[in-house]
Amino acid sequence: MNNNNPKDGMLGKAIITAICVVFAVVSFFVISPYFENIDNYKPITESLDDKRESVVEISSVLMGLSVAVAAIPGDATTPIANQITDLNGYLVASLGAIMLEKFLLPIFGLLTWRILFPIGFILIGIFAIVRKRILISIGIKLCIFSLAVFLLIPAGVLVGDVIDRSFGTKTLIEEVKTTFEEIDREAEKIADASGSSSGNDTSSEELSFWDSLVKNVESTVEDVKKSVTKSGEVLLNKAKVLMGNLMDIVAAILITCCVVPIGILFILVAIVKTLFSSFTKLVPVELPSPRLPSGLHSGKKE
Repeated sequence: MNNNNPKDGMLGKAIITAICVVFAVVSFFVISPYFENIDNYKPITESLDDKRESVVEISSVLMGLSVAVAAIPGDATTPIANQITDLNGYLVASLGAIMLEKFLLPIFGLLTWRILFPIGFILIGIFAIVRKRILISIGIKLCIFSLAVFLLIPAGVLVGDVIDRSFGTKTLIEEVKTTFEEIDREAEKIADASGSSSGNDTSSEELSFWDSLVKNVESTVEDVKKSVTKSGEVLLNKAKVLMGNLMDIVAAILITCCVVPIGILFILVAIVKTLFSSFTKLVPVELPSPRLPSGLHSGKKE
């Protein structure tokens, strides 16, 4: 007797198709609304907000440092000014990357659970009926790719947090802020010395022309010697140390905000390719044909 009932095969196909449709409906109407809400990504958004605050703090330190080093006379601060300009550009790029990741979270949630995932499961359900390789190929690829898209930003943020903890970014930022406060105080001393010098100039108006000229020259020479040889040199050395720490922090921010997401993307693409090739090899394309009784192969009746 033939144990392969065509009705059983159709029932199996219907069950598989129904399961795929249920997954697609649940993804579209239940999971998608949840992940389209930015409030449901609270741990990720909090981490991104912390990074944004760090970028803002470093940017404010750079702005204050540019004002402080401007108090040092001469061209010795020109390299520092150029570095400040470059670091500000990197910080703007990092801030843009952080805001982009935050905006893409609900967009990727919508793309994954409302579009790609339901379409993928519907194609797999249709494949269970018509057995066309193109359907299972596209369906599996869409499902795996949608999960990779959805995990891209959370995985990047997780790896970035691990790097920040290992590098000690928060501690280094506090050290930078403390050093900047010292530099700011030194800059105020230089500015006060310059102000007292200008006060001496105005008081000398009552003197004769030559006495006033001699007094202004002596006062200017005295102020320049004090500011440049003492406060100016100390301020410049501290500014150089501070710039080194700032460059380390900006490099860490660039790695966590720009380099890590790109690396995660390449890793996920490799995983998608591997899983896709494995699944397509395991899925049969043609249905097994019904097994005929042994006596019917020769066309003879027993």
